[in-house]
Amino acid sequence: GASGATGASGATGASGATGASGVGSNGAQGAAGATGATGASGAAGQKGEKGDTGAQGVPGSDAIPYVQISNLGFNSKNQSNFATKVDAGSAYMLTFTVQAKAKNLAETSQLLIAVALNPSRGGKLTQVISLPSRGVNAKGEIVQTVQVTGIFTPAVASESIAISLKEMKNRELRSLVGVAQLVKIKLQVVEQETPANLKSTKAAADKAAADKASAAKASAAKAAAAKAAVTKKK
Repeated sequence: GASGATGASGATGASGATGASGVGSNGAQGAAGATGATGASGAAGQKGEKGDTGAQGVPGSDAIPYVQISNLGFNSKNQSNFATKVDAGSAYMLTFTVQAKAKNLAETSQLLIAVALNPSRGGKLTQVISLPSRGVNAKGEIVQTVQVTGIFTPAVASESIAISLKEMKNRELRSLVGVAQLVKIKLQVVEQETPANLKSTKAAADKAAADKASAAKASAAKAAAAKAAVTKKK
């Protein structure tokens, strides 16, 4: 038989369904960035304000020495008073000089004058040295001179110093002339070790005093024993 005819074309197939969305993982951390460049220098600062005025300095020492000087008159008891203008708590170098004659001029060369200095209000006199001497004045008369030096530390302002002279043999004095002087100083006392000769002298004096006391005690004991023996015989 004859061949059959060609069949008609088939219909187009439907579109396929949309595929599911994919989820990707996080990417790796990036590398650290490079160090930044150094910044430029800042502008110069402005000048600061003027500071406060400093405290007042300590007054300097006067180049001219502070000196007080006075002539002294003496009464019939050979006493005088040195009126001062000192400051309490300050220190002064004291120099006192007196000249005298004996009422009996023949005895002037034999005078032994002791000087007593007594602050009136509790001030202190230290480092006192007395220096006696004899000489002949312009009239050819023998004159006795005594000079006393020391350190005066007044307890109050304007403290006076009483001055008294005594002739150790009670000879009568006359023609007393005195001068007193004070010089203000900055005092610094430096302690010195007692010299060996003074130490030995003191040790000898102490030993002599101890020996004397021991002898007196032994003598008293002997006398007491003798008295007891006499009493016992009676």
